[in-house]
Order: sequence, then structure tokens, then C-alpha cells
Amino acid sequence: PHLTQRNWSVLSKNKCYLFNFMKVKSKVLLLSPLPPPFGGIASWSKNLLSYSSMKKKEYLFHLNTAIKSRRITDLSYFSRLVYGSLDTGRIFFSFMKKVIGLRPRVVHITTSASMGLFRDILFLWITKIVGIKSIFHFRFGRIPALSEIRNWEWKLLRYLIVHASSSIVIDRPSYQALCKEGLTTKIVCIPNPCSQEIEQIAHQEISEKQPDHYVFVGHVIVTKGVYELVRAFVLIDANLQLTLIGPYEETIKKELSQIASAKDNGHWLKFAGSQSKEEIFSVLQTATALVLPTYTEGFPNVVLEAMACGCPVLASSVAAIPDMLNQHDLSKACGICFKSKSVEEIIHAMNKFRSDPSKHKFYAINGKNKVLSEYTMDIVFPLYEKIWTT
Repeated sequence: PHLTQRNWSVLSKNKCYLFNFMKVKSKVLLLSPLPPPFGGIASWSKNLLSYSSMKKKEYLFHLNTAIKSRRITDLSYFSRLVYGSLDTGRIFFSFMKKVIGLRPRVVHITTSASMGLFRDILFLWITKIVGIKSIFHFRFGRIPALSEIRNWEWKLLRYLIVHASSSIVIDRPSYQALCKEGLTTKIVCIPNPCSQEIEQIAHQEISEKQPDHYVFVGHVIVTKGVYELVRAFVLIDANLQLTLIGPYEETIKKELSQIASAKDNGHWLKFAGSQSKEEIFSVLQTATALVLPTYTEGFPNVVLEAMACGCPVLASSVAAIPDMLNQHDLSKACGICFKSKSVEEIIHAMNKFRSDPSKHKFYAINGKNKVLSEYTMDIVFPLYEKIWTT
């Protein structure tokens, strides 16, 4: 029918009301940590929120769940229990204020499981009571191991997945392990996206490398494999330099320095401590390779960053790392994988890498291509939007 001026005004008013109504109904509340302290999840949060702001995704709201009561390198059970309880109380109070004030349609909660699952289940119950869709984003790579030992952590995790609206995992082994449990319809696998800054770096030419300069980036703790890494470098018969970038405890620095002193008085080992992202990128662009002998991971941002910087990667074959480095198709490999918790495996990977210098640029080029073809924010962010609106 013909639209009169009055009909058009009414229609426009109704459309405006409908738009505002849908906008309110589609609010998403993201619970995740922001730096400091720096870590994989915190970096992911920062990158995601930066992209969301640039793209004017005004429906996305955030609650910072960063650890405040203890050092992130302090992993004792006492500290995690006592100070974790304090953090949980603070976060829960802020969460309730956000839920009441915003009335979001979706709550997206990042989690590293372990004792944090008790907090996650509390959030799950609240979302069910108030009728909010709950999405849990598992940011670790231990799910296959948990599915085998079936301990208390596995039981809580499975309960969370079964009763949540949906869950996200970040690596293929975790997805496959949960599918075997009959949870296929409850989970989706979405990789970590890189930051826009990293995407820009991935477009740059490969920089000239410092010969025999290897770098580790991460928290300098036992589970990152740093003890095996230093022992391996002591045993390799070559004049190599190793820089450890990341926060550390003085006791660990002292122990690693003592191990390193068995070769050239340990002068080849450098503790750089915490560095800015710009400084880390600069080191990665000129380093011979990144070495990451971690025991467990999810989808490590530092591997993405190294690939974008044109830095070959030597890393343990845990969680998403083999997929990231194209170990299923060695014609496009971005580095070398090895078994974790083994000095011999690190030495073997290092010798293999050093014996074929012609492959170094090959790994670097493939790494940049992989980042740009699979891990940019423009590719991954729509996957989050899909699960928020499904």
C-alpha cells in the first residue's frame, strides 16, 4: 500500500524501537582477564576488545577477571586457594552488578579450569537462574589428558559443558576428546586470532637474523619446560645464545643459572624479564628461532606472534601447536615439533633445525602465510559472533 507521511513516521518509529530492542537483547558480557599480568588469555582479551572497539561492536561489554591477589608465577596450592578465593569474591560481586545493570543476553566466560571450575559453576548457576545464555571458553590444552584420568577436574568440566548453553575449545585434540564423550553438539573449536598489529607485521618482509640466537617467551616456570631447555643447551656442542623473556621468581633464576654455569660459566644464558610487546616483536623478528618446550598449552599467542614475525618455531607437540605449525603437511611446515618433558627431544629438534639452514626461511615464509590465511581477527571474530547469536 501507498505510504503516507504519517504511516512512514509510525513505521520508522516502530523500526527504531525494534532496532533498539534487538540491540538490548543481543548484549554480550565477556568475562576475561586483561593485562597486567601479561599472559595468553590476557593478550587475547586485549586484542579482541581492541578489534571490537575499532569495528564499533557496541553490543560487547567486558568484565576484567585478572588475578590481583597473587603473582602469576606463584603456583603453590596455598596461594591459589586463599588468594583465588579473594579474587573469586571480587569478581563475583562485579559480575552480579554487570548482570543486573546490563541484563545481557549472553555471558562469555574464559576459563583455565583447575580450581577455577568451582567459580565457573557458580557463574553457570547464576546464568540459569536469570535466564542468560552461557558460553564457556576453555583456554587450556589438558582436556585430552583429563578425559583419560577422569578425576575431579574432569567431572566438574564435563558437568559445566553439559549444562552450559555451549562451549568453545581452541585446539583439535580437545575437540576430538570431547566428541568421543558424546558432547559434539555442545562444543565448537575456534582458534585464537592474532592482533591487528601482528597481522600488519605478518605482511612485512622477513628481517635479517642474528646467528645462533634462540629465544624463549613466556612465564619462566617449571611447566614451560625451561629446565629441560637450559639443560639441552648445556649439552649441545655449539656456541649458542639463549634469551628467556618473561617474568620469573629469583629462586628459579638462581637454579637455571647454576645449571647453565656448566658450559662457558653460563654467559650464553640471558634473563630479559618482562618486556613490552614491541620489544618482544623486535626480538622475534631477528631471532634464529623461538623454542617453546612447554608441558601443556592451549593455543599459545607467542607461537602466532613468532610466525607473524618470520621466526621459525621449535615447540613441544601439545594441544594446538602441531596444527599451528602445519605438522600434518610438512610441505607447509612453520617449524619443528618434539615431545615435551625431554632434554633429548629438544637436542634432537635443535640439531635437526641447525643441520638444514636452508629450511629456516622456508619455515618463516610458511608461518607468515599461515597467520594471514587462518588467524586474522577478520577471519576469527565472525566465528565468535555466530556462537553468540545461535
